[in-house]
Amino acid sequence: MSYKLVIKKQDNSIYWVDHFSTLDQGQKWLETEKTRPYWDVTYTSEFIDTTPPPPTQAELDAAVLLKANLEASRTAAQKSKAALVAVKNATDLATLQAASIKLARVVHNLTKALQIVDPNEAE
Repeated sequence: MSYKLVIKKQDNSIYWVDHFSTLDQGQKWLETEKTRPYWDVTYTSEFIDTTPPPPTQAELDAAVLLKANLEASRTAAQKSKAALVAVKNATDLATLQAASIKLARVVHNLTKALQIVDPNEAE
């Protein structure tokens, strides 16, 4: 809870505004102020409850829906990231496989060009 104290002069202009956590604190402070020499007996005071109202059912429902949407978005993002990683890994694997095939061809061609005989194939 929170309270706003508004003290007004006789002409209705605002003399002082203060805020308190509890009404009791505000009232005690005001009673002390009224004993001060500068206090004018024509001042008027009003406490205004500034506590925010509790959320409506529509606001609670909207918050639940928002939370569910955020969770669904987070899950979708995680799945998308996993899919991208899988695509990248597949792409990397395909690139490695293609490079391995090219390397095997180069080694085969070099072996043939240099006429290096594989001891396992010699017999």
